[in-house]
Amino acid sequence: MRWDYLPKEPGFPTGFNNCPRWLVIPVELSVAFVTALLGNESADNNALLQVLEELLAAQATGSETT
Repeated sequence: MRWDYLPKEPGFPTGFNNCPRWLVIPVELSVAFVTALLGNESADNNALLQVLEELLAAQATGSETT
């Protein structure tokens, strides 16, 4: 997960020399995060539902997803 607020900025999180880094969150937190985004006026609900299905399937099998 990355947060890129401004196009010419590295976003968050960053590492050495202000280089962009990725933040990996557990599937359990990902489900809650994606669910909270559903219904947001700028959200692509169809894409979120697809991601949510993948996350729930991964959670049911105990595997990680990318």
